[in-house]
Amino acid sequence: MNRYKLNSQGGFTLLELLLVIVVVSLLAFVLYPRIVAGPINARDADRKQDIAKIKGALESYFQENGNYPSALTTLAEGSTPFLKPPIPVDPRSKVSYIYLPSGNPATSYVLRANLENAKDKDIKKGTKTTYEVISAN
Repeated sequence: MNRYKLNSQGGFTLLELLLVIVVVSLLAFVLYPRIVAGPINARDADRKQDIAKIKGALESYFQENGNYPSALTTLAEGSTPFLKPPIPVDPRSKVSYIYLPSGNPATSYVLRANLENAKDKDIKKGTKTTYEVISAN
């Protein structure tokens, strides 16, 4: 009988275990930021889509009334609302978007949302997270 078979034990060497730990750590290091960024980017996309929807309703309101409303809630009122209620809010904080009408009656506006991804290409220059849309007029 072979003497080595009696004394050998099955298992992994320390070097093999260390190699597996290093590979798994590298994969986690590379993939973790992408996994975490997914929901952030999705919420930012929702914010941009909400702003576009509100902007469309504001422009329709302007075409019909000759001015912009003093508050976003006006868009969802009346027998034929310009925006189907409820008015969109931030997907994470559930706070209304910032609407700043200008003039009396309002002839222009600024509509803002704060994005989570500070590296987003649509962030207003000179700010850290502000996404801004200005009226067409």
